[in-house]
Amino acid sequence: NSKISLCPRGASTETYRHFESLRHGCVVISTPLPDMWYFKDSPVQIVQQWQELPKLLDKLFSDGNLLKEISKNSIDYWNDKLSPKAVADFIKNSLNSLA
Repeated sequence: NSKISLCPRGASTETYRHFESLRHGCVVISTPLPDMWYFKDSPVQIVQQWQELPKLLDKLFSDGNLLKEISKNSIDYWNDKLSPKAVADFIKNSLNSLA
């Protein structure tokens, strides 16, 4: 039932919480992400430092339309880039480009 998901990055290049949260339409908030294909153009809201969080939360909670729009973008991003079908298509296209 969460609308917002805080996803601090760990030591790895990805945090599974990003993927779970996007799949369920959360507004994902994270620190800067690595330059990986699966994060390119993602709707993740970036804070340089967590001290910026209160201001961002105020903005999101004061604009219900913005919250809904980012939520929809999260689901769309999951379906287009991260779902099992999207990842299979990415792999297939990558392999076909080698042929």
